[in-house]
Amino acid sequence: MKGSFAVAMRAIRNVVNLDASIVTNIVVCSENFRFLKQYIDVLVQARVSKTIFLFIVPEGNALRNSSLIPALPEVIPYVQDAVDYANIKGVYPALTFFPFCALDPYYISYAAEAYMPDRFKDPEAFSARRHRPPQCLRCACYRLCPGVWEAYYTLHSFCFKPFPVRRRSVGSRHK
Repeated sequence: MKGSFAVAMRAIRNVVNLDASIVTNIVVCSENFRFLKQYIDVLVQARVSKTIFLFIVPEGNALRNSSLIPALPEVIPYVQDAVDYANIKGVYPALTFFPFCALDPYYISYAAEAYMPDRFKDPEAFSARRHRPPQCLRCACYRLCPGVWEAYYTLHSFCFKPFPVRRRSVGSRHK
C-alpha cells in the first residue's frame, strides 16, 4: 500500500519516543537478503535496538510465489554479515528458522531456537512440518536446530552437515 512504510516509520518513532522497546521482524526472502545491512541502517535511524531475521516460511502465499524463497547457501553470507553489522551499529540481532549447520558456529548463539527453546507453543506440530534427515540424529545441535521446512527441502534440497557430538574420551575427567 502506497505510503505504508512512512506510516510504519512514524509509528515506530512514536513508540520509541515513549521509551518503549521495539523488536522488528525482518523476513529474509529473495527480494531483500542482499539489503539486510541497509535495513539495519533504517533501524538505527529509527532508534530500534532489536531485530529478528526470520528465514521465509515456505507456506501459503510464499509457497505460491516460490521465487521469494531463496537458496540458503546464497543467503547465509548476507545474514552473517548483517548480524556483524548490527552488532557494530548497536542493534541486537537474533535469527530464526535457519538450520544450524548452514551457519558458522559463532552465529548459532544468535538463533532464537538456541536461547528460547520453548518459543513454539506446539513443538510437535512445528517439527512435523520440518525436514531433518536421519544424519541429523548424529548432530550435536539436533535437539534445538529447526532444520528446514519440508516445502523448502522440496524446492531447493539442502546439504545437511551435522555437527559432531563431542564425547568424553575414556579416562578423562570432568571438573
